[in-house]
Amino acid sequence: MRDQHRRKDDLLTENAKLRQQVLDLRDEAKARHRVEQHLRECVGHYRGLFELIPIGAGRLDRDGRVTLANRALGRFLGYKSGADLAALSGAVPVFDPDEWTRLMAAVPEGEEPTVVRASLRRKDGVVLETVLRVGRAEGGGFVAHVREGNGA
Repeated sequence: MRDQHRRKDDLLTENAKLRQQVLDLRDEAKARHRVEQHLRECVGHYRGLFELIPIGAGRLDRDGRVTLANRALGRFLGYKSGADLAALSGAVPVFDPDEWTRLMAAVPEGEEPTVVRASLRRKDGVVLETVLRVGRAEGGGFVAHVREGNGA
């Protein structure tokens, strides 16, 4: 009813502006959808690369629990996959607590990754002497890649 007192030209102008807003929102939604699709593809490529590299790699939280591991690291430590290792890491520690404390002290804040020797415990309890390249991760925790051996 209040529109009865408005001029026809004003109503047409307002209608045109609203139509343009709808078109702009539709274009923005399409652009966002394209960006989200590209992001999903990039994440898929990264996950594929991460899973297939032959070097054991993973992410650990501040307590030394594995939160993400690739297939090579999972198998190296006696698990079927990296996902199995990450799922059971809290129940079956990979690091002795004293070893983890030593490792945390050896990795400086904000520095490049550090190469350290460390003992890792496999699922079956066997302790392996390894060489880790460890760096601090954004948001806390650590990232590492692992190889068997005594030399750095």
